[in-house]
This record gives sequence, C-alpha cells and structure tokens, in this order.
Amino acid sequence: MPDTTTTADTPTHAPTAVIGGGHTGHEVATRLLAYDSPVTHITTSPPPADTPDSLTVHVVPALDGTALRAVPGDRPHTVVVMCVDDANSLLVAQLARSRLDPTHLIVHITTPSRSPAFERLDADIITTPHALAAATVDSHPAPRASTHHSNENA
Repeated sequence: MPDTTTTADTPTHAPTAVIGGGHTGHEVATRLLAYDSPVTHITTSPPPADTPDSLTVHVVPALDGTALRAVPGDRPHTVVVMCVDDANSLLVAQLARSRLDPTHLIVHITTPSRSPAFERLDADIITTPHALAAATVDSHPAPRASTHHSNENA
C-alpha cells in the first residue's frame, strides 16, 4: 500500500492562508479547498452565507500585523495577499514573509510598475491587467495560421 502520510511540506495538503481580497479572496480560498488543504481566509468582509464549513474564516477590523495572528499555529506553506491597495499589500506581504515564513508567497497588486518592490520579498506577483489579459486570451481558441498574403508582385 502506498504511503499517504502528508506533512506541512506536502503542497497538496499544506496549510494555506488567504489574506484579504473580499469576494475574490473568498473565491480563491474556496477553490483551494479542492486540494484537501486546510485553508484560512483572513478578511475584513463577512463571509457569504454559502461559505463551506471546511473553510476557516477570520473577520478582522483591518489587514495589518494584528490580522496575521489569525493564521493557525502551523507555518503555512502558501500565503496569498490580496489587499485593496498596493501599499497595504506590501506591508502585509512583508509581515507575512518575516512572521510566517511561508514557502510560497503570492501577492496580488493592481499596478504592474510596483512589482519590483514585491519581488524583493521573493514573492510571485499577480497583477490585475496581466491576469485579466491572460484569462481573456486563454479563453479564445488558438489563432489560425495567417492567410494574409503580401502583394509584393503586383
């Protein structure tokens, strides 16, 4: 019989914390449950009525250093930071990196030109313009081979 033991280093069963994001953060946290990982969503918004029982939600007054206390005792494998503004995301990402020391830090930012500040944290950056463009392009069928012919010999 195969060994099915999991540890905090096993990405498919490792704890994950989603910090902020409102409805989007809730959706990310809910989708992560499909990977049989314990997920904690720390948010300033009350969760929707249809929140799965397996999702731990902590409603906090502000997304700051105090909010990180809501992350369960186990070191999270992944922390996803999704604050409303990039300055707050930078603060929370810095605190998450130093206090929680996750293996994987993902930060959503709204302004791509601010990426260098976050890259210093060894974080994966997701920007709204790039994510929306990628999702839009990925939803289209592959482009057809060009049928445009130049009229060089005319």
